[in-house]
Amino acid sequence: MPTTQIGADIANTVRMLRTRHKGAVVIVEGGTDASVYGQALDSRECKLVPALNKSNVLEAMRILQAGGVGGCVAIVDLDFDRVTGKMPAGESIFSTDTHDLEGLLVSSPALEKVLAEYGSRRKLAGKNIRQVLLDGGQPLGYLRLISLQDGLDLRFEGLTFSDFVSRDNLSVDLNRMITAVKRKSGQHTLDGAALRAGITSLMNKHDPWDVCCGHDLIQLLSIGLRRYFGSCKAGEVLPRLIERSLRLAYERTHFAMTDLYAALRAWESANTPFTVLPKN
Repeated sequence: MPTTQIGADIANTVRMLRTRHKGAVVIVEGGTDASVYGQALDSRECKLVPALNKSNVLEAMRILQAGGVGGCVAIVDLDFDRVTGKMPAGESIFSTDTHDLEGLLVSSPALEKVLAEYGSRRKLAGKNIRQVLLDGGQPLGYLRLISLQDGLDLRFEGLTFSDFVSRDNLSVDLNRMITAVKRKSGQHTLDGAALRAGITSLMNKHDPWDVCCGHDLIQLLSIGLRRYFGSCKAGEVLPRLIERSLRLAYERTHFAMTDLYAALRAWESANTPFTVLPKN
């Protein structure tokens, strides 16, 4: 189904919800987002509506705002919007502080709780784990950006990170990473040297939290917990299990530390009487 139609369907869902709920409505990208934000927002005062993806969220908000439906808020992943200077327009549309929701989890104190559960105190000593993860996540993040900007249509889902990430220190072998992505994308003729040069020229040019995909950071965390800063078996720290642990460890107090929280508080002040955040 085209994005415009799904967006219209989401807008209609919100209008129907309005017939029995007079408070705020928060439109988010998917079920996982609704699960996390549902713990951070005031579920009695606002209702969350998942829209399957970012494009659907933005289309639904466009329709609702054009129709004068107030009290609606959208929360979307930042993605590369700040890097490319293409932030979504709209006073009621807010983005995550980091590249995406998963990055927000890794940036929060939830990470320390997961490390305490799965990591080795001895191996963790003296290491800045977030910096290690960001250092490892940037090369792939910048390759994602290059693919987006140059229309390369590279595929990143299902990559085997151990093919190009060192288990000893989570360093990334650029050549092996590029080869793995080319193979996954079925684009064997792409100029690997040019891609490597492009990545190298971009490194550290932008805030790494804007560049690094949260799923990539969690993949790296999973590998690190097996040797570099933990001694877990692979099955104990599968990325999906670590991501779930991060979600469970994420608290309202963590969300209250974000720029997104501050932006939502400001929105509440400007859109009385609608409420999206807990009073305390």
